[in-house]
Amino acid sequence: NQTAWDDRFKELMEFKKKYGHCNVKQKYKENPRLARWTHQLRTALNKNKLEPDQINKLDAIGFDWSPDRTAWNI
Repeated sequence: NQTAWDDRFKELMEFKKKYGHCNVKQKYKENPRLARWTHQLRTALNKNKLEPDQINKLDAIGFDWSPDRTAWNI
């Protein structure tokens, strides 16, 4: 549902504001719901289940679609 998506997106924006990135760990205790949601986003992208506007919004804030791969390249 779009309202829930928008709510999680706002939480992700707050996370980025606080930490400077969008890589929410799966065991993020402050907001487990946000951690699950970011994991689900990556899965949904791989299954082509995200809307283009959702992908664009996430790309615009620097969402890392492959944080494991990024960690190896640092």
